Amino acid sequence: MSDQRARELEERGIEAAKAGQKDDARRLLQHALRLDPASDNAWLWLASVAKDKRERLLCLQKVLEINPENEMGLKAVRAMGIDPAQLLPQRASIEDSLATEEADSRDPVPLPPADFIKQAREQASELAARHADDTPPTPIEWTRKPKGRAGEREIWVLRAQIGAAIAAFGVFVLVFLSIAVSNSPQLQLVVFGASPTPVPPTFTATPTLTPRPDINPTQTPTIDFTAEPTFTATPTLNPLATRWPRDANNQPIYATPTPTALYLGESDNAMATAVVALRDERDYDMAIDRMRQSQREAGDNFLPHFYYFEALLLLRQDNIDAALARLDEAQEVLDDTGVSARVSRTNARIFQPMIDAATMQIYMHEIQAARLSGNRRLINERIDAMEPLFEAAYNVDPAYAEVVALMANAYIAGERYDDALEVTERALNERLASHPLVIATHGRAYLARGRQAARNGDEDAAREDFARAQYAGYYGVTMNPFSDTAHELRIEATIALGEYARASAYANQFLFYRPNSAVAFRLLAAVRAAENKPEFALDIFSEALTQEGVPSGTRAGIFVERATLYEAQRRFDLALADYNAALELLPDPATRYRRMLIAYRAGDESTALSDAESLIEADIIGVDDARLIRARIIVDSEQVERFDSALADLLAVAPRLPDDLRAIADEYQARIYFQREEFAQALAAINRALSVETGSRRYLRGILHQQADDLAAALADYDWILLWSRVFEYPFIDDVTARRDAVEAAIIALQADDEEEDNG
Repeated sequence: MSDQRARELEERGIEAAKAGQKDDARRLLQHALRLDPASDNAWLWLASVAKDKRERLLCLQKVLEINPENEMGLKAVRAMGIDPAQLLPQRASIEDSLATEEADSRDPVPLPPADFIKQAREQASELAARHADDTPPTPIEWTRKPKGRAGEREIWVLRAQIGAAIAAFGVFVLVFLSIAVSNSPQLQLVVFGASPTPVPPTFTATPTLTPRPDINPTQTPTIDFTAEPTFTATPTLNPLATRWPRDANNQPIYATPTPTALYLGESDNAMATAVVALRDERDYDMAIDRMRQSQREAGDNFLPHFYYFEALLLLRQDNIDAALARLDEAQEVLDDTGVSARVSRTNARIFQPMIDAATMQIYMHEIQAARLSGNRRLINERIDAMEPLFEAAYNVDPAYAEVVALMANAYIAGERYDDALEVTERALNERLASHPLVIATHGRAYLARGRQAARNGDEDAAREDFARAQYAGYYGVTMNPFSDTAHELRIEATIALGEYARASAYANQFLFYRPNSAVAFRLLAAVRAAENKPEFALDIFSEALTQEGVPSGTRAGIFVERATLYEAQRRFDLALADYNAALELLPDPATRYRRMLIAYRAGDESTALSDAESLIEADIIGVDDARLIRARIIVDSEQVERFDSALADLLAVAPRLPDDLRAIADEYQARIYFQREEFAQALAAINRALSVETGSRRYLRGILHQQADDLAAALADYDWILLWSRVFEYPFIDDVTARRDAVEAAIIALQADDEEEDNG
């Protein structure tokens, strides 16, 4: 089993090395060699992706130790300027062999002869028999022991102590029970039973006339703003007061109402429908229709809940303009202070924070989209627009946790972590010291700041922030062990600290409280992935996807994370399938960008081209990469009629790309110029591309040198390809061999002509 596993890892490592992914190849080959250290082929491939000359030399030495006749290993050592004989294990010298023979020839320890040993044994037996005959038998005398066995007294003392302790405990229990029974009628009823109680005669009261109930004044509604708003039944605004029954003394009788299966008010039921739709991420249209119907039935009674929930539902449908329009309608009602105003000034001030919170939700949605596209200007504009809304809402209700979390998350998205911490600390110090949402957001700010410090190389600051985020998650779990947000924060912070065993324990604790939570399974899989156990992580991701009732957004995120693991294992077909499933659930631009890259690597050019066109049109994320992919597909598929647009894309994006992608863009520019027979521009482009060397680029440059009659340069490129063809499989190797032979023949012919001219 281990040999088969070693072969699989070796093959995957070789594939990664051929693809130029040196880090992945080195990791896979090292793993294969741990299972099969006698594979000279794996050592040879590991030498090809070694980090430095010393590591390459060590790998080649292992190759020659295993197989001294390995041709590639001998050539590679000679190419480094080293004699292979110096790396082969040396045989023992003649002096060492003579010393060994001399040691073997020495006499062993001297032993007496066998006859002498036999004679001594017979004499010893005779002496023993004679001594036995001369010794008289000794009589046996029996006596009584004066005392008991050793430790017998201590055993009796211990038994007495244990018995006394049991008796004392029994007395204590009896006393306690007697006191409890004497002071508790309920226990007396249980112990002694109930005594019969005489039933007195019942009297029927004479009916009396009940006066007409009064009309109570209409109550002004008050709203308690909470974190993710949870709403209680709102008082019904009705000109007729509730009619209470009264007794004979004209006093109202207050009776506890019988619980009902549904909410009492139609508006409350509509709000519950909206909450369920937002939670389950479905049935948005039905929830919107029900909300508008309830608003029509309410008439002139203004409730901000209708506008708040409808705006959030429209936002989930990406209908930002309609959501803002509904909030503008609500704002007009709140701003109307005339005689015919539907809302009093007091209630307008109370209702305003809810409308502001919905507006902040829309701005936060735009910030998240701008973050994907890297639009820093839009992020800062929306943060500036949110700040006055937050201050106004917070001044009215300092216990409104939702606006605190929205403002802090906006700062986190804008990488203003200190501002986010200031907002959450202010709320924690005033009215929201124990609010789970604010505590979790506070921890999120620490976690984000710690990750930035880690990227900047400040490990001490990063660990300090990670520890604070971990404590915030622990605090949230302590207050509410069923909170997904608190568990997620604690586990992610623990992973960031590198404490994988503890993170695994936290993930299992999460599963204890939420056995069927897909989020809990996802976090446990993240722990396994951080532990470099991808197979376990993949199994757990699959288990998470089998859970029922998982929101589409959560399920899409699990597909994306599993696809990332498949991508790391170079299983591009499985990764592409997961990205397809994720996009069916949630058409996210970031997921589409990842699918474009994987589809190209998996050979699905139609999907890659379609995604590239969509990303370029949306202009949200990865536009430069999308234009590069589109140009590569056009060139690879030889769509000559579109070469002009492909070249325009390559020239536009190349300066903004990282080094490795810029080299790819230059290579494809060279291919387009070569097809146009613009050889000088093609040669300049391929020389730029060879800042990152590959066989295909050397091949193209060799052809260009040959085209320009620079035979020596062409021969050098062809020889380079032939050398590395023993490591990498080039599909064009036959053409390279033929071209090299032709170039070499041409060089020989030119040299012969030069010699004839010199002789002539």
